[in-house]
Amino acid sequence: MQNSRNKIIFVDFHVHIHSCFNLNEFLNYAFKNFLNAASSTNSNFELGFLFLTEIGDVDFFDRIKKSSQLLDNFNIEFTKEEYSLIISNNGQKIFLIAGKQVISHENIEVLALATRERFKSGNSLKEIVNEVNNKNGIPVLPWGVGKWLGRRKEIIEDLIVKTSGTNFYLGDNGGRPTFWSEPKLFNLAERKGIFTLCGTDSLSLESEVRKPGRYGNLLKGTIDFDYPVKTLMDILNHMNSSPQSFGKLENPVTFFKNQIALRLKQSKKQ
Repeated sequence: MQNSRNKIIFVDFHVHIHSCFNLNEFLNYAFKNFLNAASSTNSNFELGFLFLTEIGDVDFFDRIKKSSQLLDNFNIEFTKEEYSLIISNNGQKIFLIAGKQVISHENIEVLALATRERFKSGNSLKEIVNEVNNKNGIPVLPWGVGKWLGRRKEIIEDLIVKTSGTNFYLGDNGGRPTFWSEPKLFNLAERKGIFTLCGTDSLSLESEVRKPGRYGNLLKGTIDFDYPVKTLMDILNHMNSSPQSFGKLENPVTFFKNQIALRLKQSKKQ
């Protein structure tokens, strides 16, 4: 068994690989961004995690696992977990973790991390969270622009208040602009022992290929390379507060440019 022996670990908990992304460019930016994060926190980068949150039938994880020829200048190693891979470059390693994004009946987004299972959208929020747990995934309710307002906010708040024990997480993302204050639900959840995990949540725009590894959480501990997710979750489960975040929120100019570009792209499809 190879392990990391008490290292600083950089984790991006909300990662998309969109069809408009070049896969090699995506990974190059991930390594680069983790290196920059290490520099800004006065630490060394050796280990990073990218938790994929793939939509519908999209399955880049499976494509990478079955065809290493997709990648230039990267080595792929298999773990003993069906939902994790190791991608190596110049002695540095990124664990690529499979996962899905699901939409509840209430139109609330749920991330099912560390799983190859498929989940049906359209069930209630509580049903989806329970299903992800029952299939040994990690359920996360991620914040998104305009997605935690009105009735949807009330439903999430109700789930937080009525939850006993930690059976899901909340999610923050680096696309939240600097002028947008931290959602109050984060604080409510923290008091209930429900922690917030951070990730990039890139948009379906070519420029967003630069995002992976730019925003996330810092953890410290030993990672078993055969069971990376299991040992990472052991570290998380022994924490008594949300892990420290790294990276910066989106600047307002880029935020508005991205929102306009995304809407123009969507209008062209109609």
